[in-house]
Amino acid sequence: MIFLRSADREVPEGREEEIDESLARANVEELRAVVEEIRGLGLDVPELDEMLLESIEAVEGLSDVNLVPSYADAARTAVEGLEIGQEIISSFRATSDAIEKAEGLVREEYEKQGDIHGNVFQHLILSPSLDMLKESRHFLRSGDFERVHALLRGMRTLPRKVRKECQENAEIYRYCETILEDLRNEGVTTQEIEDILRISRTAFLNGRFDRVRELSEVIEEKAIQLRERHRSAVRALKRAKRAAISVEKINARSGEAQETLVEACMSMREGDYEKCVDLAEKAAAIASQTCRRYGKLVKRIKTLRKDMKRIGSDVPDDLEDMMSRAERELKKGNHQSSQAEVEIASLLLNRFESSS
Repeated sequence: MIFLRSADREVPEGREEEIDESLARANVEELRAVVEEIRGLGLDVPELDEMLLESIEAVEGLSDVNLVPSYADAARTAVEGLEIGQEIISSFRATSDAIEKAEGLVREEYEKQGDIHGNVFQHLILSPSLDMLKESRHFLRSGDFERVHALLRGMRTLPRKVRKECQENAEIYRYCETILEDLRNEGVTTQEIEDILRISRTAFLNGRFDRVRELSEVIEEKAIQLRERHRSAVRALKRAKRAAISVEKINARSGEAQETLVEACMSMREGDYEKCVDLAEKAAAIASQTCRRYGKLVKRIKTLRKDMKRIGSDVPDDLEDMMSRAERELKKGNHQSSQAEVEIASLLLNRFESSS
C-alpha cells in the first residue's frame, strides 16, 4: 500500500477526497527538496526530475491530459519520487562511507605491509587499490552503487590474494633453488640455471608472478637437458679414459689422444658438454686405433720371428739387428719406429728366402 505523506500525517491511497491542495503541495515541495539534495551530491537522476515535473504539472493543472489540478495524482507521484529519492540518498551516503572506510583500510595496509616486498605491495596492492578507489568514486557519482560495492569487495580481498600468491611463488622459487643445488651436487655446471634464477628472483620481487611460473618451467626443462648432457659427457670421458689406460698398459705413445682427452676434460669443466663428448669420443677412437695398431705389430713381429727361426742360423745378422730394434722401439711405445724396422726386416727376409 502506498501512503501519501505530509509533515504530520499519512493518507492511504483510495482516500483522495481527503487530499487537499496544501498536502499535495507539501509533498511536491518535499520531493523538490530531495531532488535538490541529490543534485547537491553530484548525482543526475532524470527519473526523479521527470517525477517532480509531473507532480508540479498535476498540482498546477498543467497536464496535457488534465488541465485542472489533480492533488491526488500530484501527491501520489511526489510520494513515489520521495521514496526513490530517499533510498538514493541513503544508498549514496552508505556507499560514500564505505569508500572512506576502504580508503582507511588502504592506509592501514600501507603502514603495516608486513612481509610483502615493497615493489610487490606497490604494484599489486597499492596501485590497484588506488585505481579501484578512483573508479568507485566515479561510479558513486553516477549512482551505480552496486558497482562500487563490487569494487570495494575486490579491493578488500586483494591483500589476502596477493599474500597467497607471494607464498605460492616463493615455494616455486625455492623449488627452483633445490633444482640448482641438486645439479651442483651432481657436478653439473649451473651458470645457465643461475642466470635464469636471478631473472626469476627479480620478477618475484616485482610481483611478476606469471613470469616466475614461466621461468620455473624453463629451469625444469633446462635442468633435465643439462643433467642428460652432463651424464653423456661423463660416460664419454669414462670410455676415453679406459681407452687411455689401455694405451698406457702397452706403453704406447699417443700424444694426439692425450691432448684430445685433456681438451675434453677442459670442456667438461667449462660446461660445454657437447664439445666434451665429441673430443672424448675422438680421444677414445685414437687410443683404440693405437691399441689395434699395437696388436697388429706384435702379431707381425711374432710371425717374422717364427719365419726367422724356421730359417735357422743362416739368417743375416743385420736382419736380427732390425728385429731387435723393432722390439725395443715397441717396448718404448715408439710404434712408428718399430713399424718401420719391421717393414724393412720383412723385405730383407723375403729377399733372403728368394735367393736361397
